[in-house]
Amino acid sequence: MPASKPTDWDALWDRYRELMPQIHRGFAYWRSQPGNPKHWNGWQRALKKRDVLDRDLGLAIQTRHRDDIAWLARALSDDDRKWMVARACKRGKNVPKRLFEPMLRAAVYERNPSRNRAFVDLGLKAFGHRRVIVRLLAYIEVGSEFEMAGAVNALYWSRRATGCADLGPRVHETFLREFVRNDDVDVRRSLIGQLELRNPQVYSESSRPLVKQAITIAENSPDEYIRHRVKTQLGARPPYQPLPPRGTPAVETGPLRRAVRTLLAAFRLRSLW
Repeated sequence: MPASKPTDWDALWDRYRELMPQIHRGFAYWRSQPGNPKHWNGWQRALKKRDVLDRDLGLAIQTRHRDDIAWLARALSDDDRKWMVARACKRGKNVPKRLFEPMLRAAVYERNPSRNRAFVDLGLKAFGHRRVIVRLLAYIEVGSEFEMAGAVNALYWSRRATGCADLGPRVHETFLREFVRNDDVDVRRSLIGQLELRNPQVYSESSRPLVKQAITIAENSPDEYIRHRVKTQLGARPPYQPLPPRGTPAVETGPLRRAVRTLLAAFRLRSLW
């Protein structure tokens, strides 16, 4: 049932913004001087304040006032506030249904390919593997290059999906064809580690010739990471190199164009639901 009064999310944000640096500093001070009780006590006080904030966030996320949803959706597009929203959803064990799109967009737009997991895991738990995978595939189908790379990175965390075996071939085919088709370096960096180059049988017979083409493209790429990663995909064990950070997104398209792209993606992928 919708809440009669909206939550003061700005006040919660002010508490979060003030408290988190205190916790990080307190821990750093304690690590540098572990025998100093002043640093230990200061860090513990900050942690207790965090526990209270977590409780308040967990309660606040359960509200259903339209103003709350609007604030949370905007916050998920903000590089700082989105982490508080993720914390609230996790502590409240609840993600409002209307945050499906903003939550997955936060996963796609997060440039760190490890930290994006916070939003992917929340989406998987709240909305189910199939819905999340299909939506991420839609980003690859019709998104910008920045969104394509982000969606591939996000799909990594849903690769052990249960009950979605029928989506596996679609994911494999999409990844392989996009790697060959798209010469954007960030897209290819994200895709190269997801290709089954030593196991072409996972691809349809018509797509298997693209495996050799993908290997040739990767081995001759001007990008050091892609050349490195194709070696590991083919069985070599060179020193580990992390996925380089993506570039910044281009100026975002207007809401009408985004809506059209979303509808187009849903139309293309409707048979997968």
